[in-house]
Amino acid sequence: MGVIVIDRLIGQSWSRRLTKIKYRNFNKQLIRIIVSLALVTGLLFSFLPDVSAATPPDGIYKVKLSLMKRYDEEKSMGDGAFIPTGFITVSGGRAKLRIKMVPLTAFNFRGYLSELLVKDKPVNVLSRYDEYDVYNNPTNGKDAKFKGVKYPKEMDFDVEWGEKDIFVQVYVPVMGELASGDQKARLRIDWPSNPESAKVSSINFDSSPVEDVSPASSDTSSSAYQSKDTRNLPPLEKGENISLEPGIYKLDVSLFHEREDKASMGNNAMVHDAELVSKDGKYTFLLGSTTMEVSNITASLVSLQIRDDNAYYHFAEPHAFDLSIPGEQDKRPEVFSFDLVRKDPMIYVKVDPKVKPMGEVPVGARLKIDWTSIKKIEESEAVLYKKMKSGTPRKKFDPKESIHKILPEGFELLAQPGAFKENIVFKANPVTGGASFQKITQKFGRARSMKIYEFKIENDYGVPTKPSKDITIKAKLASNIVKQMATK
Repeated sequence: MGVIVIDRLIGQSWSRRLTKIKYRNFNKQLIRIIVSLALVTGLLFSFLPDVSAATPPDGIYKVKLSLMKRYDEEKSMGDGAFIPTGFITVSGGRAKLRIKMVPLTAFNFRGYLSELLVKDKPVNVLSRYDEYDVYNNPTNGKDAKFKGVKYPKEMDFDVEWGEKDIFVQVYVPVMGELASGDQKARLRIDWPSNPESAKVSSINFDSSPVEDVSPASSDTSSSAYQSKDTRNLPPLEKGENISLEPGIYKLDVSLFHEREDKASMGNNAMVHDAELVSKDGKYTFLLGSTTMEVSNITASLVSLQIRDDNAYYHFAEPHAFDLSIPGEQDKRPEVFSFDLVRKDPMIYVKVDPKVKPMGEVPVGARLKIDWTSIKKIEESEAVLYKKMKSGTPRKKFDPKESIHKILPEGFELLAQPGAFKENIVFKANPVTGGASFQKITQKFGRARSMKIYEFKIENDYGVPTKPSKDITIKAKLASNIVKQMATK
């Protein structure tokens, strides 16, 4: 893990100052920083409280919290949107959990939670952030549901001592732009085996220590890159085998939620006119990617994975690297292709639209294909087919060439020839909340203004990779920085 902490910023003016930082063993297991308010794809069932766990005496008890996905035993994309430490107040045999939400910032996006429901009931809001944005502004707020309503900061609600997973539903305005504002999850409480050891004298979120989290339990990326899908997804209807005369066909497609009957968050990043190429008894499905706007962030599909009958995912082949994204050095693909043999109405897929508020883990979804809309077209009408044939191909990686990656955040990566065996994607993720933020601030203290980043190196398919030689990262720092600190 590479972390740069840019501390004690007095002003906002920036000048060109480059600081070289050498990283050895760069690709240690990276902590997933979810710069996202896409709070959740969480599970709507709850485990019963442990009836054998007796409620302890009156007092305040510190517990560890995490936000889990709806259907899977993995952390939600929104896990970093609240302080991972909560406080249980026991009084008269009744327990009440107090939590603190934190705003997350990435690029031009600053997101908040607007509403939290626990077991379908509103919670008690103790304090709110004194801030308005484009969604809740009382005059011109974009979100009609919470226009003029300030965002909650600290909340509390009743719990049963020993209750492991709690039904929660949240509303996130930025996700409302994607027709997914209401999201459901599980709030997991790690109950102490010895309550007395967790007892504290008062509630203090800022001074509350954060325990180290093992990669096996916290890294959402580990499951994202597994080829075999071990989740218990409902079986999908299988269609008849495709039998079409040679040629090119056009048909309607859309991207649906993985389990629910609604559009996926990445639906707007997909071209809804797909094409099917029939040639030599084989059928190649062509899917187009386009840009989508989310809170002033431009995104598109950067990868597509198709699930086969044995629950293995396979990456679709990207073509036509001609899609420009503001602030990005490299262009993205406009077409993806994969083989198809049946007329399945829906296919399980994983898509990565690279929308920061949605997180950086590929999103599970279903590709909905309307086979009733299929019609044969002339090659001159085949937009995707022409792009695939004439578009810019993926740049062939040459290990003998040096690598120079530039990020809009002001970071550069330089690698000498032979440092990597394949093309890489370099990322700098802002750390604005969650366990990692707490760890850094507890180690270095808080300042009036801080910028914290974690770095990541992946291949073209989103799989973490590491260099075989030293690499250099350059950071453009503010001219008026009083103190700079770095850890490896």
